[in-house]
Amino acid sequence: MSEAIDIRLYQPGDESHILGLFAQAFGRELPEERWRWRYQRNPLGAGMAALAWYGDELVGHAGAHAVAVRTAGRDWRAALWGGVMTRPDFRGSGVAQALARALHLHLEQSKYHLEWGFTNALSHPVFVHRLGWPNVAEIPLFRLGLTNAVRWPSPPRDVVEWHDFDARADRLWQAVRDRHAICTARDRAFLQWRYVQNPSARYRILACLIQGGLAGYAVLKRFEEQMHVVDWLALPDTQAELQLLAAAAELACAESAAALSLWINVHGPLHAVLESLGFRNAEPVTYWIGRVMAPELAAADVLDYRRWYLTMGDSDVY
Repeated sequence: MSEAIDIRLYQPGDESHILGLFAQAFGRELPEERWRWRYQRNPLGAGMAALAWYGDELVGHAGAHAVAVRTAGRDWRAALWGGVMTRPDFRGSGVAQALARALHLHLEQSKYHLEWGFTNALSHPVFVHRLGWPNVAEIPLFRLGLTNAVRWPSPPRDVVEWHDFDARADRLWQAVRDRHAICTARDRAFLQWRYVQNPSARYRILACLIQGGLAGYAVLKRFEEQMHVVDWLALPDTQAELQLLAAAAELACAESAAALSLWINVHGPLHAVLESLGFRNAEPVTYWIGRVMAPELAAADVLDYRRWYLTMGDSDVY
């Protein structure tokens, strides 16, 4: 290389270069609206991105957007990494490591408390083996084949379909937010942004209503032959979770999906129930990595997967 790589933060006007790099790195187009939605329209504030330039050519990108994490009775500022990409002819040149160090430093200077990401086979070795990020968990798909009828413990008698989230979503979040040791915030503003305003994915929202109140919700997304349960949250001791998953299975069957798939923590009580109904681990397995930046947070606790409530919706992919 005759020129040095220049690392700097995103500036307005870089969008066309970022979209072009995405097409070169992944062989498909990234709609500009999706990039703006993730990095500029998040209710928690604008995201940030580090860019690697070789002359006037963009050859690398690493981004992150803000997420609120609830633990120890308060909300913490977290960064979810995404959009880590290097132009194919610059892979192995150290661009990804330089971008990661620059973005981490900026997040640290911006007073973020923790950061995490979900890596693929290309980025995982870079983050873990070269940059020293800890592995938090390997998360398999938890999949139910729909070729045989399943007798659900709680039929979906109280489940209806919604097109967006109303104020009852805030009341649900307030009721459950401290029942999980660690959980990303799922208030109405976040849910609307993540699932209703997303410009390039179509989600379906199921709501379990008991005596007019929201006892739980589930968000579904069709992907090839599977119906993903991307996210769900419910009041305890109401059977709302099982009603919602039963309704998801019914909808998946009505659309001729071959399977119902989700992420679920193996240490949670619902895992054993779903396993008894026929759910099994399946590909793909996702690597989850993370780091704690706030000294007042104990890394051993925050990076303990057993303490987390986590769904597909907590990633930048689904």
